[in-house]
Amino acid sequence: MSTDELRTVAQIVSCCGLRSGEDVLRTLSQGKQPLEQRIALARAVFDPTALSADQADVPELQRLGRISSTLVRKNERLAEWLFSAMLRELKGGKGGKGGKGDEAQGYRAYRDAAAMVLLGDMVERMCASGPVEVRVVFRGLVTTLVCGALGSGNTDAAYVAAVGRLWTLAVEHTADGQQDALAHGDQVARVLGLAATRYFATDSAKARGCLLNLALSAAAVVRGICASSGARRVLALVNDELLAQLLRLSGSLGPGEPRTHVLDTLHLAAFPAEATVQLAMHLADSTAGDQRPDASTHMASRVLTTVSRCMATEDPRALAHYTEALPRLLERFLRALAQVCPETLGRRQPGVVPVAARDAGHAALGMFQRLRATLPHAKGAQRLRAAEELAHVYFRDAWFGSLGSRDIGAVRGAQEAELARWLSADVLPALGSPKKEKDHDAEMLAQAFSAAHLALDAGGPRALHPLGTQLVTALAHAPPQTHPRALALLAHMSATAARMRTLDEFFALLVQADSPAAAAHNTLLAAEFQQHLAGVVARDMPFAQAVRVPELLAGALAREADVGEPEDRKAKKRKLDGRRAHTGRMETLAVLLANFAPAGAAAAANTEAQRTQYAQALFAAHTTAARALSSAPDAAQWAWLLVHHTLVDVCAARTDAADPWLARVLAPRAVRDTVLERAPKDDPRARPLSMLVALQCAAHWAAATASADGADGDCGRTHIERMVREALDGVCHVDGKAAWGLWDGRAVGIDAQNSCTAAWRLLAARLPLVCEFAGPQGVQRLADVLAHRLFAGDRATLDAGFYEIPSLRPLLAPALARQACILWTEHAPAEHPALAELAGGSSAKALDMLFSTAPRVSPRSEPATRCWTHVLHALLHFPPAYWPADALCTVLALAVFIDRQCAADEPSTLARQLVARLARRPQTANHLSPHVLQLASMHPTATDQQAAATRHMLAALAAALLHAALQGTGAPALAADTACRELCTHLLQNMHKGVEHAVVALDVLGAVARTMAVAAANNPRALRRNCPAPEQWLGLARLCGSAEHKPDAVLHVARRGVRACARTLRRCLGDDLEEPAESPKDVTPEDPVLALALLLDAVHMPSALPPTHATKLLSHLSQHLHHALATPLAAAAAPAPVLQAFATCIAPQLLPHTTATATDTLPSFITRYGVTPLLQRMRAEQFDTTLVRLLKLTGLRSRAAPRLLRAAVHAAWRPATSATGTVAAGVCEASEKRRMVQRRVGSILAALRSALTSPTAHEALHAAASVVLEPGIRLSPHDTSAVVALATEACMLPAVPPDPATLYHSVCRLLGALVIHHAGGVLSALPTLVATLRVLLHAFIAAPTEKAASSGASSPWILACTLPHQCAADYARVLSALARMRPHEPPTTGHQQPKKLVALTRGTRAANVAAALSPLVTLVLAEYCIVQAAGARSLVAPRPQASRTPQPDLHAFDGFAWRPTAVTDASTSELPLNTRAGIISDPNVRDALLPGWYALFDVISDSDRAALLALLAADSRGSSTFGGTSVFGPQTYAGAAEVLKTLHQSYRDYYKYKGNV
Repeated sequence: MSTDELRTVAQIVSCCGLRSGEDVLRTLSQGKQPLEQRIALARAVFDPTALSADQADVPELQRLGRISSTLVRKNERLAEWLFSAMLRELKGGKGGKGGKGDEAQGYRAYRDAAAMVLLGDMVERMCASGPVEVRVVFRGLVTTLVCGALGSGNTDAAYVAAVGRLWTLAVEHTADGQQDALAHGDQVARVLGLAATRYFATDSAKARGCLLNLALSAAAVVRGICASSGARRVLALVNDELLAQLLRLSGSLGPGEPRTHVLDTLHLAAFPAEATVQLAMHLADSTAGDQRPDASTHMASRVLTTVSRCMATEDPRALAHYTEALPRLLERFLRALAQVCPETLGRRQPGVVPVAARDAGHAALGMFQRLRATLPHAKGAQRLRAAEELAHVYFRDAWFGSLGSRDIGAVRGAQEAELARWLSADVLPALGSPKKEKDHDAEMLAQAFSAAHLALDAGGPRALHPLGTQLVTALAHAPPQTHPRALALLAHMSATAARMRTLDEFFALLVQADSPAAAAHNTLLAAEFQQHLAGVVARDMPFAQAVRVPELLAGALAREADVGEPEDRKAKKRKLDGRRAHTGRMETLAVLLANFAPAGAAAAANTEAQRTQYAQALFAAHTTAARALSSAPDAAQWAWLLVHHTLVDVCAARTDAADPWLARVLAPRAVRDTVLERAPKDDPRARPLSMLVALQCAAHWAAATASADGADGDCGRTHIERMVREALDGVCHVDGKAAWGLWDGRAVGIDAQNSCTAAWRLLAARLPLVCEFAGPQGVQRLADVLAHRLFAGDRATLDAGFYEIPSLRPLLAPALARQACILWTEHAPAEHPALAELAGGSSAKALDMLFSTAPRVSPRSEPATRCWTHVLHALLHFPPAYWPADALCTVLALAVFIDRQCAADEPSTLARQLVARLARRPQTANHLSPHVLQLASMHPTATDQQAAATRHMLAALAAALLHAALQGTGAPALAADTACRELCTHLLQNMHKGVEHAVVALDVLGAVARTMAVAAANNPRALRRNCPAPEQWLGLARLCGSAEHKPDAVLHVARRGVRACARTLRRCLGDDLEEPAESPKDVTPEDPVLALALLLDAVHMPSALPPTHATKLLSHLSQHLHHALATPLAAAAAPAPVLQAFATCIAPQLLPHTTATATDTLPSFITRYGVTPLLQRMRAEQFDTTLVRLLKLTGLRSRAAPRLLRAAVHAAWRPATSATGTVAAGVCEASEKRRMVQRRVGSILAALRSALTSPTAHEALHAAASVVLEPGIRLSPHDTSAVVALATEACMLPAVPPDPATLYHSVCRLLGALVIHHAGGVLSALPTLVATLRVLLHAFIAAPTEKAASSGASSPWILACTLPHQCAADYARVLSALARMRPHEPPTTGHQQPKKLVALTRGTRAANVAAALSPLVTLVLAEYCIVQAAGARSLVAPRPQASRTPQPDLHAFDGFAWRPTAVTDASTSELPLNTRAGIISDPNVRDALLPGWYALFDVISDSDRAALLALLAADSRGSSTFGGTSVFGPQTYAGAAEVLKTLHQSYRDYYKYKGNV
């Protein structure tokens, strides 16, 4: 409150001597003070906290505060006084004794926003304290006050918001507000009308929002009154003015819930059943030309009269709103008409005469005609859009439209006539004239296309006859804004014509169209339409029509050529426009003919006679087109090239190459003189097409005259070579100015910016033929272009045929070097000397210069980096054998140059990969042997990709050098041998520098050892004889074996790998050679398994080794691990320390700094290559001891128990070769291991249960599933209960797992496997399993409000997650498996008698299982029904008390006792059902669960289902069976029975087998 108001209040308190609450109420009622001051006093009494701090010490205000705190029923009495004061003002009273003062001042409380806010605050506080009856508090109608407030003319946003708030509180938040409003419907209708009027009169967005909410609330009341009243009562309630307001309001709102509410109100107000019948009769008579007595009553013509009056308004905004509302009005009328017509399944209503089918059909048509007739008052695109929407609503109506399967009222003919009138009156003028661009309004044209699309659906191709060729012409001239709709309409027209078998008529329509000028956009030439049209022709066109279409198109070309230029030559502009239009029409016809030819060939491919007849039709079309296009303008000659190439190509594929027509048409001289000579030189589209024609002629000539000799053959080849060279002139210009833009693959898409790209793409598919006739200079130019394209990233030519072209092989590498020199010059300040030598042809000298000088890194240039990357990617596609010996050094030098000069990481990595790939060639070793130390110095590198590429390159190079040394002779072999040893020695001497160096040394020495082993296996004597320096290799082996021992465990393991390679070298060079001495402590850990254990311990030491390096070393040692595990030493070694190290490394989440990839890769690798092979090769006694130790793992290593136990089960049932080597012993040991696992199944499940934590839950469930799925394992009833308990505890974990969906899938997989493979034990544990299934169902309930998140750490994770429909499918599979569960019977013997029919159908295992399942699985179904009915979480909550005490936490959890408790409250009850918390709201989840419910219905007996239904129905009626509440929870769930009924009805309709098909 302001200071002035507080001062006024203090004066009133002082003057009137207010001492009590009664004094205050008496002062307010007597009215001696002005009303404004009394309202200030009431505000101060109502809210004493509004007193400002500086006025708090005033005695009068302090006294008033004490009075306010002691006043009984303060809110009700103050609100009653203020409401009465406002109501007296509205009724014209003088406001008591102070009325004259009020009138003199001109103050009105009901016009004051502050007073309205005060009254709303009073009502809100009353509603918050408890139920309020508005008729008790207010001695009058709230609607009267709201009507007066809306009629006061005050459109201030705050005032309107206060009025709307008062209405909402009084009507929607009081106990009897709705009943009071329903009892005074006329007042509510007045509120609705005033709110709608003010809504359209104000411009304030906030005020409009408040008025709209008020109008929607009043409309809901009016809707309720209309739904329960008769037609005459509705007409009296909703007068014509209010009906017009509702119509306008529905048109002003966009799609959404508010418009739906308004339309529902309009539907009930405008079309009650009796009024709909009379309106239908009136419309039917006027449409059919009859007139019945008393048909034009006010009730019948009320809607039509209101619409006519509304559409005659002069207000443009109102007219737009009314126009938008007409389609919705028609939709509602058709819906109401269907309810009173028996033919449309309408229900008979008491006292309402139904409408006959004939009258209903004519009434629907008449309403469409009447509403469309009112549209001329609207102008332009708005009218066309409204007419199209009206037609869309009417013609697509399910009952009365033309698309329905039934002709209600036999009005199909009248509908077609009305459709034609609509198209002629509205759509045809919107298409405009193709010669006047100003007529092409994009919006109107788009609406016209949509209308034509609708007409095509409604009436078929005949419906478009009123539009004629003007529609196709408008489609061809469609502006870019309407391009998608034009393409959609063309595709729909062609598809409809194909369906109606009238594709020939569609082509005739296309021929008659007036195409745009040559340079303009033409939709008929769009690639999307041409491809769609070709597909439709090839798939659906009859042969009889396909034969006639080429003649039709060629004849149109001939007629267009005869037209020539226009006769009027006076105006140059008109002459130029006419010439362009003439060229555009010829281009369109030519493209249609070229596109149709191959598609029509597919339609004529049934018999040989059809193919011959179609080829003859193409011959005739080619002749006609050649004659027609010979006189065409130069701009259209490219179309002749396209037609000639396409027709000849189609004919050549379907006739003999020696056909006289083809020989005449494809003669080289004829092609050159009649086709290529006419091609325009300055048209970029003609250049690629000319090349196509030339290459087509060359291919035909090569095939037809391959065996011909003499002057004619030489002359023909001369013409071919000349044509090919001329065609290459447009491609082989790479001076930087060539047009290499993007090309979409269409002939009409070729322009000056992409002509070279199009020509190159077309040439790439025919490269062998080009190289055959291009000559040496042409091939050289072609190699330059190919190198340029490879640097640009174009690898389209690198197919299988490219590598078979011999003329390109020696020229491509020099071309790449020259292109690299050009690229370097463009992006570097100075020329590179080595690159200059390489471009000049001195590749060996360039390679020496690159390794002899330091790297000169070029400036970082993104374009250059992309080019280097592109060319390296391309070179990696080439096989190493492709390059000749002299070109190989050039490619190597180019790769080394990019590696040493480019600053980017990716080109460097690719260059090293290329060197490793080329190392397969023997010549590579000769080129790189002098530079091995420089190559080795590339390590270490910056990135992991570079490091991997370097290791691969050095290993491949070392293997190539050794292979060259062993296979070669003389100085080259000795040089390769020396280089290989120098490389190995260098790496061995540097391996102590770090893990990366050790890994490189392992890679290179491993490659050398494998190469030596392969050579020794092939010929051991030749190896010793051919080895250039065996003594030096032995020295290298001794160096490997006698490396200094380091305390670092990582280097110790690397040393073990190097020693393994050294043993391989010594063994290959001869067994009689002396091995280096070893210390006794080094003899025992010869087994790489123990070395691997040392590495694993080092991995988990703090900061000992990064996980990525550990994975690298593990991957390198894996090749030695398998070999070592097969030795007797490995089988005899004590497995305890190794398994302890394995368990330590498998346990997840040990290193916080490890990445997810490392922690996932390392345990999988160790389990696969370490644990499982070791367990497989153990003896039975060792296996038993190891299994006992695995079961006793505690602490940190217990996290590895699931993986280790799964590996033990896998090793027992899938054994490897026995350590003794005999088959019988292996079988015996495997049987013994299986017995050991079978004896300890219970212990295994208990260990898995103890390891069931959030990090290892998935692994534990996976291991349990492997036990359940193993066919040889038998589970006792106790074991079955343990498995179910394991799944239950997995659902009850308190912490949310990282991937809840995966954990849920594992639980369902475990339960499904148990039900399928161990059905006998499941029956004994069925109650626990059913309880678990009820728990699993709650994972799909929508996430509740904040209470669920704050339920504490004891709440299971399954309550905090909402899983997707894939998990619901897993759950449904478990239910289906449970319903189909059958206990396994022992096999029958041969002497048993077969069962009779009665035994097969009565008392079987299926019936016994169903009888056991039915009472229990009913609880699962009940859980779903209750949750879906009530929006409930199945959680435990204390029983509610009768007193009004604070409610308990609705999301509390207390043990394994499940009962539903509602989670919806006032904040969520108003949300839509599919977004409300506490139910399974996702429709995909509900659909995925349906197969499971259907399977349960198969086994639930009728008596159990009836009992469940009766229990749910009794709960719906509110029966008290558990201390005043239902057995399912403390509240009633009225929809549970309905959910069950719906499910069962769906089961009967769509799933249950009824004995017939």
